[in-house]
Amino acid sequence: MRRKFVFWTPDMHCSTPLLKELFNIVMNESTIKIEYSSKQKNSIRTIVPIGLYAMNGLWYCPAYCIKSESIKEFRADRIVKILSIENLSNKKYNVLSSIHDYFKNMEVGTDYRIKINLADEGVKHCETEFLLARGLKILSKGGYIDMYIPKSTLNWVAEYFLTFGKNATIIEPIELKHLILFNIFLIMMFYS
Repeated sequence: MRRKFVFWTPDMHCSTPLLKELFNIVMNESTIKIEYSSKQKNSIRTIVPIGLYAMNGLWYCPAYCIKSESIKEFRADRIVKILSIENLSNKKYNVLSSIHDYFKNMEVGTDYRIKINLADEGVKHCETEFLLARGLKILSKGGYIDMYIPKSTLNWVAEYFLTFGKNATIIEPIELKHLILFNIFLIMMFYS
């Protein structure tokens, strides 16, 4: 049977040398100080990890970030160093008790209602996207997304649909349209 079936995820060519250590930290419910390499710069953060999960070949560590006083998602391959491990009481922070609670909260955001019409190709893309599939309605020709999302995911949604071209038409919110137009403007400025 092993010769006939395989679960395959794309190799993102990102090493995750701290994954084993992160796993132990999550299991021990520790608080950690990390050096994190975001898109803009490296920063030092103290976080309380909620759990770990893998999606599309990458590992993610959702955690309560003490600096921003909110839950953030950290890519495990972008954690440059674990500077210290502390046994602070997680009870004093707004930390979810499990990764399942984190996923439930991701699905519950009500800050923005997104309505997006999709061509057949757009439907195919959205069927495989965890965050959008629950709001996807498939029609005999194309489909649409009608759902609420938290404010924290609006930038991600804009970047995701930017690649769809004519296979997606944003109906609302206007903020999502503006984000996509701004990203298009940045691309045009880069290439002009």
